[in-house]
Amino acid sequence: MNDFFNIPELRALVCDRLDRKSAYAFALTRRAFREEGLNRVWRSIDTFEPLFSYLPGDLLVETSVPVMSTRLPRAVMCLRRPLVREDLQKYLDYAKEIQEVKIDIYHCKRLPATDLMHALELATGGEAGALSPNLKCFKAMPGVPFKTDLLKSLAPLTPLFVGNNLERLGVMLRAKLEIHTAIALSTFHFAPQLKALTFSEKSELPLITQYMGSSSWENLQSFSAPTCPSISLLASLPQLRSLRLTNVQVSDIPIEAPSQGEGVHESQNLGFQSIQEMEIQAETFLILHEFIRRLPTSNMIRSLKLSTYNYASPEDIENIIANIRARGNPHTLVCLQVIDGVLDEATREGQIAVGEPDMMSEEPVDLWYHEDVDVLPTTYDFTNLEVLVLRFRERIRVTPEDLASIPETWPRLSRFEVTETGPRGQLPLIDHNDLLHFVERCPYLRVLGLPFDATRISGGERSSQGPFHLESLCVVGSPICSPYCVVEFILSNFPELKEMEIAFEDLANNYSDSMTVCRWARVRRDAVWRLR
Repeated sequence: MNDFFNIPELRALVCDRLDRKSAYAFALTRRAFREEGLNRVWRSIDTFEPLFSYLPGDLLVETSVPVMSTRLPRAVMCLRRPLVREDLQKYLDYAKEIQEVKIDIYHCKRLPATDLMHALELATGGEAGALSPNLKCFKAMPGVPFKTDLLKSLAPLTPLFVGNNLERLGVMLRAKLEIHTAIALSTFHFAPQLKALTFSEKSELPLITQYMGSSSWENLQSFSAPTCPSISLLASLPQLRSLRLTNVQVSDIPIEAPSQGEGVHESQNLGFQSIQEMEIQAETFLILHEFIRRLPTSNMIRSLKLSTYNYASPEDIENIIANIRARGNPHTLVCLQVIDGVLDEATREGQIAVGEPDMMSEEPVDLWYHEDVDVLPTTYDFTNLEVLVLRFRERIRVTPEDLASIPETWPRLSRFEVTETGPRGQLPLIDHNDLLHFVERCPYLRVLGLPFDATRISGGERSSQGPFHLESLCVVGSPICSPYCVVEFILSNFPELKEMEIAFEDLANNYSDSMTVCRWARVRRDAVWRLR
């Protein structure tokens, strides 16, 4: 064991697997691990405490300040005497280990006062990255809607952390948060070297557009934002591998119509040459089609996640799946998700405010008839799928024959959800026996969502190949008679079940008098929650 302690690489490997608290405890209690433990602690910082702690004890004095919110820091650290370069030496010995800075004002107990920050600028000569020379990732402080001198004075400190080794940047750009935006915009000159850029959810399009215009972004590999100024801009980025947009409105981007006679199937390679992961949440399917159209025929995309706020018609569903089939790479795609009726943040908050009883209506007498949409076989071309999620208001046709063929088509399937986002009256075409046989032939399956007929479950059904390792089950749209029998069925076959989805996300789509939901709620209580 002593020989083990004498190998720095092994000590570092041990500390790399520890969280910050455990690494700090190791550093204090195991002399051999002191250096490696402290290096692990310093790798990521989210407050200014490391800076304060490693400055000389006679340099700073804590002063209370009035604040406009109880969540803001109530103290600042002021200079007691002039700061000189030598005062920073102890801090700088460890500062080279800092790889991530994600200062969160709401987590800070104390902030540096204005005089301390100006002194740091002078002592370091204003050198970019002087306080964290090997920094790889910088996440700007969350927007604080208070225009105080204290917060305003933090802006000059940002360049002292952000240096030439920066690769990942996360910022918020909002017009009313002038100081925060100024901090973010001060990182313009590091844009050419960035590999990952994230704009927070509340960032505004005009400022995103301004920021994106600051560079050609030739090295950018990952981009995440609420929306974007131009699909063409993103498609032109030569190294972009991961794209995530969470709230794209029709008014945000120009939709370029295909040239005469050109459809999605015939469109030329329009960009996204390196894309591997694409996640787009948009207002309409028209926007999704535009992104799919830009995929080159020679793409290497592995994950495609698409969702809209609007509900899809049967024609919308057929078109979007057909276009994905035409543009997706059948050999590399392992994850495909397409969902309609997603709630935006305002709608979700509004439903919470109104409350569940007032949002739901009684079940109508006539539920009408809706033809199932037969698009599942269209996805069989993607032979390496491990995740398939199709969630639409319209019901996707799933037959016992489909379930029988899928395990051979996708032998490594881990998540399979073909469910509904709104109520449908007709009975599912599969029952619990079909479901059980399907799970038997999918050894990697952990998440399953399918409407199935649970009315004939007796409780005594047990698979000879079970129990199985299913962790999540969506039963929305599944008729049920006896909660007691279904509980026995689940406990016998899916004892590791941790989650069960029983109702639509949009409260307005659930019936206030639905006995089906009440029965499934009893099943969830007795078969899932009691296992926790």
